[in-house]
Amino acid sequence: MPGWVKQNGTWKEIIKVLNKIGSVWCNVGNIKSKESTGWEVIWHEKTIPDNLIVLGSSTLSSMDNWLLNGGSAYVDKFIMGGENESTGGSLTHDAAGHGDAGSAAVTSHVSNKKDRGWWWFFPAAYYGTSSSHNHSIQHTHSGTGSNIPLNVNLTPYIINDNKLINAGGLFFVEDDIPTNFTAVNTYDGRYVRFNSTPGNGSESGTHSHSHNMYTSTSTISSTKKNNGSSSWVSSHYHYWSHTHTITNDPLYRTLKLVSCDNDINDQIDIPIGIIALFTNNNLPVGWEKYSQIDGKLLKINNSISDGGTDWHYHDTLASNTGGKINHQYLRGDASSDYYSMNNSHTHSTSHRHLGTLDWMPPYKELYFAKKIF
Repeated sequence: MPGWVKQNGTWKEIIKVLNKIGSVWCNVGNIKSKESTGWEVIWHEKTIPDNLIVLGSSTLSSMDNWLLNGGSAYVDKFIMGGENESTGGSLTHDAAGHGDAGSAAVTSHVSNKKDRGWWWFFPAAYYGTSSSHNHSIQHTHSGTGSNIPLNVNLTPYIINDNKLINAGGLFFVEDDIPTNFTAVNTYDGRYVRFNSTPGNGSESGTHSHSHNMYTSTSTISSTKKNNGSSSWVSSHYHYWSHTHTITNDPLYRTLKLVSCDNDINDQIDIPIGIIALFTNNNLPVGWEKYSQIDGKLLKINNSISDGGTDWHYHDTLASNTGGKINHQYLRGDASSDYYSMNNSHTHSTSHRHLGTLDWMPPYKELYFAKKIF
């Protein structure tokens, strides 16, 4: 019977050499060498753990779809490492949750251009003594923003009476690709999401917030002189907008995705270094908890890294109008209806979305473990 022996923290496989280290005896559930108390012998059978989860990008016909066999709470959920099976996150966040602050800066302009004319027999002097004016500026936010990052739907499978992992079953590694496994790079850069229909999910992985500004209508009047009837024809308003887009990147740990080339049965050992998910924390002999992903979402990449943030904000949204605004005034001379003054001026505003928002998509924790012997 195969087994393993641990000496000074190093595991060594025992196959047919138990007699070389003496007889063994059982002590409180542990099998230890009688002659050398520094040796700890643990039997290791080549069997597939019942609580092992195998991912599939296509149907694994000899295995059970876990979403239909006890794992329904994980449908459409992103996967976070942890022990508590906690759940959280949401599909969207409300842009108004950012709040806003800032100032609406209005730049006025002044013109002293004047002209004289006649209206019937009365001299009329029309002084554009001041066309200085102000607008009140209002703004609105766009609606909700998506929390969904770029993702791939993978289907989780569990072992049934066949005691078989189909070829094409997906696992993860940090380092070298094990023998009889192949790297899968198709989904690099995508977060893992559970669904019975595998394939790429969201293609954008971003969301935007915009502000739309508009001003009140201004009215500017000239100074009337000598019975002339003159008035500004300059009522106008301004409208402008600004959009800020940000990538949805919640906290993550990347792992390499690998696919087994052949079926794995209970007579074939799962290679050392494989990282897999389990339906509970009852880890079999030879596996240890993979805590590096705790509190982080699972993301696929060909290199190992941690990244993302657990909150986001949007930069200051600043914009302004520009150019010349045409102001016209009515002359008293009936033969010349209007004179125009083109006055360059701007209106500007600056708004910042305050506060920070949690943009974690819907997730659920799962147990990660790494094969160590």
